[in-house]
Amino acid sequence: MKNYTLKNYTMKNLLITKLLVFGLILGFTSTQAQQKKPPVKKGQKRQMPAIGKVYGVVKDASTGKPVEFATVALVNMRTKKIITGAIANDKGKFSISEVKLGMYQLKVNYIGYKVKTLGPIKLFPKKYRGDGIEQNMGEVGIQSNAEKLGTVTVTAERETMEIKADRKVFNVEKNITSTGGTSLDALQNVPSVDVDQDGNVSLRGSANVTVFIDGKPSGLTGGGRQAALEQIPASSIKKIEVITNPSAKYDPDGMSGIINIVLKKNVLRGMNGFVNLNVGTNDKYSGSLRLGLRTGAINAYVNYSGNLFNRFMNSTNVRETYNDARDTTTFLNQVGDGDMQFHSNLLKAGIDINLNEKNTLTFSGLYSIRGFGRDMITDQVNEQQVNGGNRTFLSRSLLDNELGSDGNNMDFNAGYKRYFNNPDKVLALDIRHSRSSSLFSSDLALAPRNEDGTPTGGNSALTINETDNKFNITTAQLDFELPVNKSVKLEMGLKTTIRNIFNGYSVLNDATGTGNYIPDLTQNNDFRYDEQVHAAYGIYNHELTKKLSFQVGLRVEQTMSDAVVENTDQNYRNEFLNMFPSGFISYKISKQGTFTANYSRRINRPRTRALNPFIIRIDANNQFQGNPALLPEFINSYELSYTHTHKGITLNMTTYFRDIRGNIQRILLEDNVNNIITRSYDNLESGRNYGIEGAFNMRATKWWNFTLSGNFYKTEIDGSNLENELNNEAFSYQTKLLSNFKFSSKFNAQVTGRYRAPIVLAQGEMEEVYSVDAAINYKVLKGKGTLGLRVSDIFNTRRYGFLTNGTDFMQVGNFKPETRIAFLSFSYRFGKMSMDARKMRELRKKRRKRKKRRGNNVPNVDGIN
Repeated sequence: MKNYTLKNYTMKNLLITKLLVFGLILGFTSTQAQQKKPPVKKGQKRQMPAIGKVYGVVKDASTGKPVEFATVALVNMRTKKIITGAIANDKGKFSISEVKLGMYQLKVNYIGYKVKTLGPIKLFPKKYRGDGIEQNMGEVGIQSNAEKLGTVTVTAERETMEIKADRKVFNVEKNITSTGGTSLDALQNVPSVDVDQDGNVSLRGSANVTVFIDGKPSGLTGGGRQAALEQIPASSIKKIEVITNPSAKYDPDGMSGIINIVLKKNVLRGMNGFVNLNVGTNDKYSGSLRLGLRTGAINAYVNYSGNLFNRFMNSTNVRETYNDARDTTTFLNQVGDGDMQFHSNLLKAGIDINLNEKNTLTFSGLYSIRGFGRDMITDQVNEQQVNGGNRTFLSRSLLDNELGSDGNNMDFNAGYKRYFNNPDKVLALDIRHSRSSSLFSSDLALAPRNEDGTPTGGNSALTINETDNKFNITTAQLDFELPVNKSVKLEMGLKTTIRNIFNGYSVLNDATGTGNYIPDLTQNNDFRYDEQVHAAYGIYNHELTKKLSFQVGLRVEQTMSDAVVENTDQNYRNEFLNMFPSGFISYKISKQGTFTANYSRRINRPRTRALNPFIIRIDANNQFQGNPALLPEFINSYELSYTHTHKGITLNMTTYFRDIRGNIQRILLEDNVNNIITRSYDNLESGRNYGIEGAFNMRATKWWNFTLSGNFYKTEIDGSNLENELNNEAFSYQTKLLSNFKFSSKFNAQVTGRYRAPIVLAQGEMEEVYSVDAAINYKVLKGKGTLGLRVSDIFNTRRYGFLTNGTDFMQVGNFKPETRIAFLSFSYRFGKMSMDARKMRELRKKRRKRKKRRGNNVPNVDGIN
């Protein structure tokens, strides 16, 4: 759509313009008379010159005041299609230029007003019985609807699941079983996504997934991905997009693709706000506040969220360690109980400035503070068996492990967008800087006990571990979209990412328990990791026919990294030049059915924690140590899918295959002399993952709809480059059911059930996990307020277990956090409810694309005509 701002012509300027146009017409006709007309092929019509112009001013028919940002469209009288249009400025003026001569209708629309149609408009010279090549429509009065608009009208509810060309979209805005929770709770309900006991997110059985916030890497860089996701309330999320095979436009990080969390934004004019308060059983509190102010040129917002969660947990761990040389087996039995607390405060503010219809500036800033604490008391018993005889008691101790972490994060973002006459032609620049710091501490107190559990009277051995983390990440990205014609579009861009990460680690030991701490210089160290990634990409899109289209892309990345262990002066320097091609093809076999096939090459870079060689003591028998020599793994990902939509039913079936080289896996190394297990990472030879994924969404009745999804896959791991025992393979599957009940316009309910079968690891497997959640919502205060009640894990079945096998050991563990929690929530919306014209234009554009892709049988989910 071409957009122009109406210039204020004086009569003299208008006369000069008409004379110039008339002169151009004379010149054109005289030239045509002197030259031989080019031949016209049979059935082909001559193209009319695009020299017409329509302009005027839109006003409220009752008050006579200008209606700013009304939408004006020119409709061809013969084809009934919209040819072009414009958006009125803040004074109600509009101008549509470069219109082909012909017969048109003018349609004027604005939310809260009836559509006004004028015409016919005969854009022909008057000597051909036309109205002239310029038409001044004067004042166009539009009549407001008789009924006052209290909220944006939605003529059909947005479906829970939407299938797009390159992604699956899950609308969690009304997913009430995550009410009162965080984004981790919302992710639990997304098909093929799983969240484990530590908050690690996996997709299709792979934890190597990239998580974006609003299409960009999260500015919450410190504390790991779990800490970042725990700071985002579920009430702030509009939808979650799953992109399993991203194009070359996106960073290639993440084996299984990208999960993009899209937050709610203010699209309503004037001052608007939203407040949400939640309280859960056993001291769980959270709340959020969103304030927005949108005028004709400015959209400013301030968001705050805070939470305080207390949670109890218990665990068991049994380990057998074998020493063939001595023909002995050592047994370790651990039973633990503990409490955990997490708190965070997040403040984000930003402003979008529309300089004019073609230029937009965006600025935003974020500040967050967070804290985490866990106190776990574990009773552990060591026994030994010699030559297959009876077990004998070795030792018993009580381990008190207190973990704590505090940190803060700052994020700054500046963006610029340039629009052109063609709405698909866009230039975008984005610059972002994030910095964070955190201090992690672990206090271990090991108190000796007698065999019956009574104290021995001896002093406890004490150890204090501290890790100082500092992150600085800067990115700059330039994107350009260029439509060549109606069927061909080019995309290109550049991106630079600079990461500077520091980990300072220190250990203090008090072996006698007298309070005399001595630094352990063998473990104290500083670790620095610097990385630069410079990338360029290009994408070619071509719509061959209305049914067949394809896309090919290539991303080139130059990576330079430097890892330094300062105490030992170890330096690990790597430099890579990698290419990441991608390709998509789509074929629409009918109005309801579409086949798509795609391919992309991806990379999974090891995280800082996996590279850091510090030995972190988890307890007396377990520790973690990173591997600074760890290399990235590369993935070739293939997909073939079919999507069918018809009368409230959406079905998507996808088969996929991933081939992994340099497979990164967590491995356990045993020290059977000291009975210590070290957890680390290494590159295995390869891995393969293939399966079938399905999702079925159906609106069974007016009051009931459901989404059933499942993923059946096989994982193969080849670790023969290290040892044959690291080879493993197994089938697994997971399924989810989301069932929504709308009993009235005020009262609705939801039940969610999920099951994940055991999944294979390099040295064992994770046990099955299953649970059921339920929630109800009731609207109050004339629909502006909502009361909600939800209960997570109703039957208290969600627990996490694992089985690990090594050359000389076997370990079985079980972890049960508090998962059955009841939340009571209240939310309230306030402020004006009129929608911004730019947003309406974007929604209309999206709707036209949906119609084009899925046919005319598309519900008006946006509430826009």
